[in-house]
Amino acid sequence: MESIRDRNVLGGLIKLSSLPTGTRVLGTRWIFKWKQDGFDHDKYTEKARLVVKGYEQISGVDYTESYSPVANETTVNLGIALGLYYKHVLKQDWIEHVIDVETAFLHAERLNSDKKTYIKVPSGFEELTGIKTGTDDVIELTGVLYGEVDAPLAWAITFKKILTKIGFKQSLIDPCLYIMQDKKMTLEVLMMVHVDDCKITGSREKVMWIKKEIKKHVPIKDLGELRKFLGVNYKAGTDKIGPYIGVDMTEYVEEIIRDYELHIGEEATIFPTPGYNEDPPKKNEGLSVSNKQYRSLIGKIMFAVRKCIPDCMNALRELSSFLDNDGEDHWRRLGRIVGYMKGHYKPLKLRPPETLTPIIYADSDYALDKKDRKSISGDLSTIGKTLVNWRSKKQTGVTLSSTEAEYVALSHAATEAKFLLMMLEETTGTFHGPAIIHEDNQGAIFIANNDSLGQQTKHINIRYRYTNQLIQEGLIVLKYIKTDENYADLETKNVTEAIHTKLAPRIYDGTM
Repeated sequence: MESIRDRNVLGGLIKLSSLPTGTRVLGTRWIFKWKQDGFDHDKYTEKARLVVKGYEQISGVDYTESYSPVANETTVNLGIALGLYYKHVLKQDWIEHVIDVETAFLHAERLNSDKKTYIKVPSGFEELTGIKTGTDDVIELTGVLYGEVDAPLAWAITFKKILTKIGFKQSLIDPCLYIMQDKKMTLEVLMMVHVDDCKITGSREKVMWIKKEIKKHVPIKDLGELRKFLGVNYKAGTDKIGPYIGVDMTEYVEEIIRDYELHIGEEATIFPTPGYNEDPPKKNEGLSVSNKQYRSLIGKIMFAVRKCIPDCMNALRELSSFLDNDGEDHWRRLGRIVGYMKGHYKPLKLRPPETLTPIIYADSDYALDKKDRKSISGDLSTIGKTLVNWRSKKQTGVTLSSTEAEYVALSHAATEAKFLLMMLEETTGTFHGPAIIHEDNQGAIFIANNDSLGQQTKHINIRYRYTNQLIQEGLIVLKYIKTDENYADLETKNVTEAIHTKLAPRIYDGTM
């Protein structure tokens, strides 16, 4: 048998050796799956990957840090909004492309090159390499393998080095966003990185050059124009209103409906709105109906709602509070969300922003929860009316009036406005404020615009005075809007069919 001691194989990723005394060795396993083709969704290829059993690793012994940044939904949508603005408003030759770094982790540099990691010789090794191994042989990792706890972080650091070498700078606000500007701070390219998936928007010439430069360092699969990214389908189109990019998860929504109907054994009933206009659900005091399936469906719906179904956010928020013990009423309400999606789901249209000024709609529902009497905050954030984010969240404390609840909701919207202003200034090199926040409570607007304290407001937590500060700094302005025109109303309560059919279509058509 030929000597295999200290012999590098598989491109130098691993090295065969004997296990040093007192050293731990990690196990491995093969992962097999079918992978959908990025161009032809009806085409699938077989894929096999050797992974380390990361659950055997010990914190502080086998690794120290494991955190790796992931893409922010708001940043992804903001990148699309900027691409639409530069292409259709400024009339520049901008494109939006997607690339996939192939076997990304295998190209990462080990975080601690001085510390050696050993794995057992995997099954099939001799057949794949043609090298015979002894019973005492192990593999020393000179590179990074999938499954290692710190592999995502190692790749993020390695890829950052590659991109900065090309000419990108990493965003100080969102570490998954990389920015390329010329000497005059004019935006040229934005790249959103989510592990090994990258969305690039910028001038055609620069984007093509960047892809060639990345190929010099790591192998990539060029997926061309933006069609699918992070599980969402995108399609550029034009209708009688104008150009848009459609954000579509039709196949995924159909899968949710199919899973629900298989579980209940009958077809889902179609409903006109996603939630019942009644008291919110209560805790189930009896036995769970079907907890595993309930959690699974809530998780799947949450993924779709965060991506492209903003009007279901409040109804889903209510049900997400009862994952530990689902009851009959929770399933009734879950069926309403599924039934609404079955009858009314359609792609979300993102249209070119009129300006790059952040415009946000804020609202609250006072003391909605009958048990803890806490209110709900909700907001929809846009860049020049191009939707980029939506939220529905229970407030952390009890407020003493609807005005105070609205004031608290304003502070949540103000933080989002500050985030968008910082992102826009960092990417474009220009301040695009003040941001506009639409609010339907005159009392909350008065409190935010004035520093004086009264008997009814002196108790309000100082953290919510943040809105006042941003107003004084000229970063935001508040504008009154009628309640029946406030799109954030959909994020705080299950509205009537009349209100829903008035506001929701505008959101989906991009005509807010």
